[in-house]
Amino acid sequence: MAFHITPGQFDYGLGALFQAVFEAKANLTIEVEVATLSGMAQLNADTRGVNQPTDVLSYPLLPDLATIEALSLPDSELNIGSIVICQQYAQEAQTPLPELVLHGTLHLLGFDHDLDQAEWDRQELRLLVEAAKHKLDLVGLQQWLHSNSKSLPAASNTLDVA
Repeated sequence: MAFHITPGQFDYGLGALFQAVFEAKANLTIEVEVATLSGMAQLNADTRGVNQPTDVLSYPLLPDLATIEALSLPDSELNIGSIVICQQYAQEAQTPLPELVLHGTLHLLGFDHDLDQAEWDRQELRLLVEAAKHKLDLVGLQQWLHSNSKSLPAASNTLDVA
């Protein structure tokens, strides 16, 4: 299985990360689009009824991870949805783009922090711990792991993320 994030400049090593954490038989693909501040405000208003820009929006094609796994066939490609990022909003909020791609991808996999924050945190933690194991260069990862080291599983506290 492979996990492709297109266009490639938005992968940040996250494709390998999601591949390591989530099992699927198919090659999963995600489309990443970039919107202007005004374009993102319009998308947010149209899809969520919120009349202001945001950093990232996700548009899943499938409802959840179980469906993705059920539809995954060996040696096939499965597009699971699109992520729209507003780089200007992210820069103003000082949010690293890899974190937005990670956030949007979790939504595409069917996780929702508004419905189940504990499950969201668990999945995000799995991804961050795996990223540290693979020494992926994700901006903010080291700070997050160090500041949250008390909440990590015991085996994760010894990860070399320096």
